[in-house]
Amino acid sequence: MVHGGYAGMPLDDLHFFQYRSQWPEEVCDSGQDVDPDGDTDCADRDCEGRTCATDLICSAGACVTP
Repeated sequence: MVHGGYAGMPLDDLHFFQYRSQWPEEVCDSGQDVDPDGDTDCADRDCEGRTCATDLICSAGACVTP
């Protein structure tokens, strides 16, 4: 978020920015390394706590019941 500024006079504007990764969002049950970091599925630290299959979540590198 950026507020204010100066362009010959004080500004009172507000801008919001959203970061967008160059990599696609991690798919945690595809069996593929979607974000070329060398890790797949729940072994990928990006998947920790995310859904990996019906009623399961990634925890410590494995799909487990929450």
